[in-house]
Amino acid sequence: MSNAATPPAVSGAVPDVVDGVQVGRLLKLAEHLERGKLGHSVFDFDVMCVQRKCGTAGCAIGECPWAFPDEWELVEIYSSWDNGPPLLDPQLKRDSLGDGWDDAKEFFGLTDEQARSLFMPDHAEGDFGSYRRYNGIRLGKDATPKQVAANIRAFVDMIALCSSDAAQAPLEAATTSTEDAAASQEDEVYTVSKDSAEGEDNG
Repeated sequence: MSNAATPPAVSGAVPDVVDGVQVGRLLKLAEHLERGKLGHSVFDFDVMCVQRKCGTAGCAIGECPWAFPDEWELVEIYSSWDNGPPLLDPQLKRDSLGDGWDDAKEFFGLTDEQARSLFMPDHAEGDFGSYRRYNGIRLGKDATPKQVAANIRAFVDMIALCSSDAAQAPLEAATTSTEDAAASQEDEVYTVSKDSAEGEDNG
């Protein structure tokens, strides 16, 4: 397990969109995963959605049709090299890019790197592989829904905190500038008063 520091949780309400990232949707997906009432028979962090003898298996993106039933659906796609049952791809009902992975990035407002860090498992034993985890916990193919949800929440906290710091910087700069101007004005008043007093003494 990594010793990487976990960013502190952000207090108060988080806006639905932060720097283009749809954090409201990410938090809704995290809540869906935490409740445990999943659409798939088996949660499998290594596949989006696949039909098996025991039912269907899928990952966090594969759960989007159940977490967001008005926006997402499962689409049957056939593989030219497989004569088995069709794969099921979660896609947006409207304005789909034709691929569940690309739809997820668009829907949640994520870069490819961010999406991989949230929705792809590590395949290298003992480390994080090439994927960053925002809560310092390794997510392998056997990751649980709650572990994936915790990583999503840590990511939301991180970007909300970074956005808050960025918004605070201009305010702090403006406050410092105002304080400096006030101090400078006080110095000028003091200098004028001192000069006047000296003039009266000399008179």
